[in-house]
Amino acid sequence: MVELKNFLQVQFANSESAFYFFQSFTGDGGHTIGPKAFEAAATSLLAQRKSLGPELLKFMFKRIAGDKGYFDQAAFEKEFESMKFSGKQVINMSKIGTTKDGVKKKA
Repeated sequence: MVELKNFLQVQFANSESAFYFFQSFTGDGGHTIGPKAFEAAATSLLAQRKSLGPELLKFMFKRIAGDKGYFDQAAFEKEFESMKFSGKQVINMSKIGTTKDGVKKKA
């Protein structure tokens, strides 16, 4: 589950856009995601990075859906609501020609 969360943080701006990606695998654009659509979406995201066996997929789906056979956007966002970039990014302002205050340096 950590791998999926990390990947979604990198690929999507927020949990809403990530849900829409999963929703695109339903075929009908329905408001709920079932196990087959979840498996297809998760596999398309993680297949190259991690082996997704049936047990792992079932665990991840159950983590989001609980005891239901589907999950909706609210359940998805509850699991992934903290999706945001939390790392540090350092930009060398002298290399791009501006100061900390955003003022362009004279050449």
